[in-house]
Amino acid sequence: MDIKDFIAPVVTFVIGIPTLLLSWRNYNSQRESKPPELARLESWSRLMYEAGVDIGKIDNDGYISNLSKTQKNLVDNYNVFIHRASLESMLRKIGISDRKVFNKLMSMSRSQRHIQAPGFEDYVYQHDNCQQVLMAMLVIDIIIIICCIPVLIFSPLLCILIVLFVMSIIFIFAFRISYIRKNIYRALVVNNAYYYLRNFYGIEGDVNDSPLSYRERMRIKDRTFIMFVSRTICKDIKNNIYMAGINEIDGYCPVREKEMKPKEYVPPVKTPKLINFLIKVSDEIARKRGIYPEQDSENVEN
Repeated sequence: MDIKDFIAPVVTFVIGIPTLLLSWRNYNSQRESKPPELARLESWSRLMYEAGVDIGKIDNDGYISNLSKTQKNLVDNYNVFIHRASLESMLRKIGISDRKVFNKLMSMSRSQRHIQAPGFEDYVYQHDNCQQVLMAMLVIDIIIIICCIPVLIFSPLLCILIVLFVMSIIFIFAFRISYIRKNIYRALVVNNAYYYLRNFYGIEGDVNDSPLSYRERMRIKDRTFIMFVSRTICKDIKNNIYMAGINEIDGYCPVREKEMKPKEYVPPVKTPKLINFLIKVSDEIARKRGIYPEQDSENVEN
């Protein structure tokens, strides 16, 4: 096998990456052009006017009772879009810019009584597994490189192929970890916005988080610097994980961690030794960088 035969497909793959990225960007731009709820509300307002419904009287039960079935259906749909348009405005105010997060929060409001938080699935478990595999592959790659040095002169192509194979696996797991971290951040923002704007989801009075979701939050809090590194989000999570990723606005009290702790809370299971080591190292680095000055001993898993 000639080295040129190996390089050609690699170069083709590298050249194809910008094309894929450009196509993905165009796809996202088309999705972003979707009209907002306020624009839809204006369309429904015109339909109401054309159907002879007085918007100023739709809160009057006597007026509604005299409407036809079609007009009543229009009023019901109009009220739904008022609710969604109001929620859309609030989501913008608290800083929701991610399209997937925004769409998830909007879809949850359709029933106006989404009484259960979406939770975090098993993202933290997946992250721990991929993190351990990635560290193992890094060690294996170093060992292979050291072992290949003596035979590099006799079979350079074989050594290069072996190293590239291991590095490709590392790249796959690194990409997977990045994807999981993005999902964890999105899930965190969705759950935080859900509790912060609870009135839009039909939740009244005091409420506690579920034991499973709270436990996952504590696991995320322990792994904050490993997952996110960013100074701002790490500080926010350490200070109050229930307000991380969203802005506080007038008229809404911040959600407090101690108020959300469920009565039947069971601490997280024992952390794998490698992950526990990475947590301690990352916490020390974060404290030295001033991201969070002191260790939160209450939530660190042993």
